[in-house]
Amino acid sequence: MTSLALPSLLHPAWAWALLLGIGLNVVCGEPGRWHPLVLFDRAARGAARRRAAGDSSHGAGLVAGMLLLLAPPAAVLVLRHWWPAGWRWLFEGFVLYLAVGPRGLHEQVAQVGAALVRDDLPAARQAIQHLLGHEALAPDAMPVADAAVAGTLAQGHERILAPLFWFALAGGAGALTYRLVRRLHGAWQAGGAGADPVGRMAARLAYALDWVPARLSAASYAVLGDIRAARWCWQHQAGPRGGPGPIVAAGAGALGLRLGVSGGAAPRSIAGVGRPPQPRDVARALALVASAMLLWLVVLGLLHLVATR
Repeated sequence: MTSLALPSLLHPAWAWALLLGIGLNVVCGEPGRWHPLVLFDRAARGAARRRAAGDSSHGAGLVAGMLLLLAPPAAVLVLRHWWPAGWRWLFEGFVLYLAVGPRGLHEQVAQVGAALVRDDLPAARQAIQHLLGHEALAPDAMPVADAAVAGTLAQGHERILAPLFWFALAGGAGALTYRLVRRLHGAWQAGGAGADPVGRMAARLAYALDWVPARLSAASYAVLGDIRAARWCWQHQAGPRGGPGPIVAAGAGALGLRLGVSGGAAPRSIAGVGRPPQPRDVARALALVASAMLLWLVVLGLLHLVATR
């Protein structure tokens, strides 16, 4: 098997790496507390807290953030180069297994849904915290069912669809880089250092890397649900940065749900049309994400076949 500098879907064995990575994650789940993304998140959050406390200069913080972000993808590229050429698809598949999260998303969303069905709102809020990776919802914040549906749609994009997009373009290093950028952005925001150079860099990178895949994810949700409502919500509700965005707007419209996306004393903005979400709608949102993943696998597989004929 020949080796390409960019291990994209043009590679003859790319489809085997894709199936291996997704299959391993679905069957085996994620390696828990020792997952590389979890370790990276801990390091990023610690660095963000120290930066917010003023423990380093702007220049040192920027260098540390760049090193934190670039080291793992660089290590992947070096290890891939050393891997036997005929078996590099195994390495690529393993990196994809680490970069995607369908099994973990299903388990975490199921916990949220079960807590909502039991009407255990504190447990549901904690489960949403685990799902989204930031502080639990305050009692007067977004309604829990709304947050669960919106979080499922957004995390389906971040953990599954967008990594698949970058895996198609740049192999395992591309998928991993996307996840790391998103983690770095989230860690700097959660640590209160979002306004410093690293936070601004991470925000810009996250926006740039997400621009195309976010719109593809929104289109996927639309075609798999109520496409007319999803299109209308996308056009009229997605808003600028800081709004619900095309993913949540189109996904809520596709499901026929009307979500509150801000709460408390601030004016409420709305994503979607129809009725407010119920506990059972969390499972519907997860099913929409799963259908979108299957659609992407089929489309990417067909593109791979055409590209390698």
